[in-house]
Amino acid sequence: MTKSIKPFVASSIMAISLFGGGTLAPLSTAMAVTCSGWGCDNTSPVTTGCSSGAVTKKTANMYNNQWPYDLVAKVELRFSSTCHTVWSRVVLLADHGATDVYTETTRTVSGPPPNYVVDDVDYNLYYPASAYSPQVYLPASDTDAYSAKACGDVTNQTVMSASGCTSLWTGI
Repeated sequence: MTKSIKPFVASSIMAISLFGGGTLAPLSTAMAVTCSGWGCDNTSPVTTGCSSGAVTKKTANMYNNQWPYDLVAKVELRFSSTCHTVWSRVVLLADHGATDVYTETTRTVSGPPPNYVVDDVDYNLYYPASAYSPQVYLPASDTDAYSAKACGDVTNQTVMSASGCTSLWTGI
């Protein structure tokens, strides 16, 4: 009886590359960043690669404004240190059937240019889904104080409705 060797499937868990001297090393799976600076405004943090390694800077709970006033979702202000961008993410925390999610991110500044708002709506999401807004660039500045906040609304066809905003985050 002979054993057959099955071919290695590259998409299984990790791609491996053979380098000089026969040393095996994992290939990087990180997405290349495709925007920078003000060019990141109103773009997707996922497709630009900015969401890789992002962290949550602020969070606010969103409670149903109808009985039983349960915790429905949370809104987060996400930050990418790679791109210096922020965006809103709403995470559904309870099953209320098909849910529409509105996300909004506001960049505020102490001087010109004026505040900048980006938003998005995702329809018919089901728990445990999440939705996010486009991102905005949040520069470090010696002359103007930039800050950002995240807001979200969730609704469905029955009686559930919830809203929330994070406090301003000023730390870059």
